[in-house]
Amino acid sequence: MEDKVFNYIREYNMIEDNDTVLVGLSGGADSVCLFTVLLNLSKRIGFKLGCVHLNHMIRGSEAERDAQYCEYICKKHDIPFEIVKEDVPKLAKSWHMSEEEAGRKARYDTFYRMAKEYGATKIAVAHHMNDQAETVLYNLFRGSGVRGLSGIKPVNGMIIRPLLCVNRQEIEHYLKDNKILYMTDSTNETEDYMRNRIRNRVLPYAVMNINENSIENINQAARLCNAAESYISKEAEKSFEKCVNVNEKTYEIDIEEFSQLDYIIKTYIVRNVLERIYTSLKDISMNHIDSVVSLADMQVSKKISLPKGIIARRDYDKLVLCGQYEKPSGEIKKPPQYQIEKILWESGREIPKNDYTKYFDYDKIKSNLVQRYRKPGDYLVVDAKGSKKKLKDYFIDEKIPSMLRDSIPVFADGNHIMWVVGYRISEEYKVSDTTKNVLKITVDCE
Repeated sequence: MEDKVFNYIREYNMIEDNDTVLVGLSGGADSVCLFTVLLNLSKRIGFKLGCVHLNHMIRGSEAERDAQYCEYICKKHDIPFEIVKEDVPKLAKSWHMSEEEAGRKARYDTFYRMAKEYGATKIAVAHHMNDQAETVLYNLFRGSGVRGLSGIKPVNGMIIRPLLCVNRQEIEHYLKDNKILYMTDSTNETEDYMRNRIRNRVLPYAVMNINENSIENINQAARLCNAAESYISKEAEKSFEKCVNVNEKTYEIDIEEFSQLDYIIKTYIVRNVLERIYTSLKDISMNHIDSVVSLADMQVSKKISLPKGIIARRDYDKLVLCGQYEKPSGEIKKPPQYQIEKILWESGREIPKNDYTKYFDYDKIKSNLVQRYRKPGDYLVVDAKGSKKKLKDYFIDEKIPSMLRDSIPVFADGNHIMWVVGYRISEEYKVSDTTKNVLKITVDCE
């Protein structure tokens, strides 16, 4: 088995001469096997070894036993060793996640921290083929795409997994043949976690009743998915640059460009966007991604709600993903700053063009000038003949997204909209040759 692992390490360039490898050593069969194999291979490859053990503070005396055993075998072989204790149940409550998730996070946080202290260049963990098959099925059952079906990567940054080429049975035979003792974690036999149920029920059933090579076949499928995922990711990255515009925390996907892409590339672009919005995609499934992709074929103003208040909506020529939009109500509580100036007008005077400074015929204003958001019944005059258009229809004609319409300030004379700020003014109030007094309004757009 050592030759098999040696060749696997070489295939993926996991360890090089003069590397320092930190092993996550739990005391169980897998990590003890990894420790022993790497200890022997260190003489062939020429790297240094160190170990760290994390006590999750869940199993009481059993956990203390495991820590003592790890310390014993490291001292026996003169390997640097460190024990770290983390109260995982307490962390799970603090981080608002399950103990299983909190345990995983605590382990890798510890591994990275100790690697930095120890000066390690690699962190070796003991995942094997059964773990790979378990992970692929776990992701499949949860509703994953190609990336999830790729399973565990042999190399992921500093993390290396030298045993991913062997199965659990090979590990147990290796330990038995070499008369190596290991500890048993009683929580692995419980079915409190989905992974344990897959490990203890689903995989054994598949091997015994479906195909005795089920684990190896799932691993081969994961390897092919990993290769496919790598290729698709590169192609999706090229398309992402072409069709996604990032504006602070809002992501806009150009529908014309997006619609020309293959379905799988679309899903990767959406996933890429969601990865940038969320710190973790654990609550995002392929159903969520498919829902966003399908928005491109829906009518304008359609939207879907994603976890944690994220909204995806279809605008006229783009898909928009952003945080939950809060609709303003009634009068503007904190209106944009603006200045009003009454001017005695001279006929023939040129009117400067500026989206945020407008000139109005003062004498045509019938009631009090009000700055507000739109209301039912609002309208504006759109031509010299006096033709009226509902403000709602104007927004639609201008392709202003529905989610934004309630946040655009207007200046109103009753229900007659004098100025849609940033857009147009009503023809009714335009300065003409007969105008004597002008109202100049300047809005601070910052």
